[in-house]
Amino acid sequence: MRFGLKCTLRTSLLLSLLTISTSGCLWPDSQAVSVDHKPSQFNGYIVTHQVKEERVLFVWGKIRTQELEHKSVEQVVEIVKPNALWVDIRSIPQSFSSGDNVKLWISERDGSVYPGTAKAIRLEIISGSN
Repeated sequence: MRFGLKCTLRTSLLLSLLTISTSGCLWPDSQAVSVDHKPSQFNGYIVTHQVKEERVLFVWGKIRTQELEHKSVEQVVEIVKPNALWVDIRSIPQSFSSGDNVKLWISERDGSVYPGTAKAIRLEIISGSN
C-alpha cells in the first residue's frame, strides 16, 4: 500500500510541475512593454527625424555626437547597439531637430527587435544641435 501511495504522489507532483512549467508557453509573446507599465525616461540624441512616418531614431548611452556625423541610419544603429529606439512622435509637439540632446519619456516600449520601438509621451530639449 505504501508503494502505491508514493507512486501516486510522485505522479501527481510530476504532473503539477509539468503543468506549471509549460503554462508560460501558452501566453502570447506580446508582453514587450515595460513590466510596471510606467513611462521610462532617457537622456540622449535624436539622430534622424522621419517626418512622413512621424518617428525619430533616438539613441542614448556613452556616445560622442562626432561619431555619428555623416553616418547612415544603419551605421548609427550598429555603433550605438543596443541603445537605439524608433520613437513614435505623433503625441508630442515637434519642435526639435536631428542632433538635439533631449530628455525623452516613452511608453509601450517593444524590445523584441533591434532597434526597438516606443511611443513618446514627453520630450524636453536639453541642448539644440545648432
